Amino acid sequence: MTYEAAKDLLELVNEYLEGKSFFLSKTTENHFSIIKTLDNDNSDVNIKEGVTLGIEEAY
Repeated sequence: MTYEAAKDLLELVNEYLEGKSFFLSKTTENHFSIIKTLDNDNSDVNIKEGVTLGIEEAY
């Protein structure tokens, strides 16, 4: 599955809010999953696409 629209949205937001990390995710009752991230050289945070965490770890 491609996330072209998600990538476009993240790039647009990044132009206006430098120094931040952006990602799209989804949550279920038990898990938090990273769907799409934007490589952002302005941030020290490294968020990987495809990572799924228990909901307790996400907060």
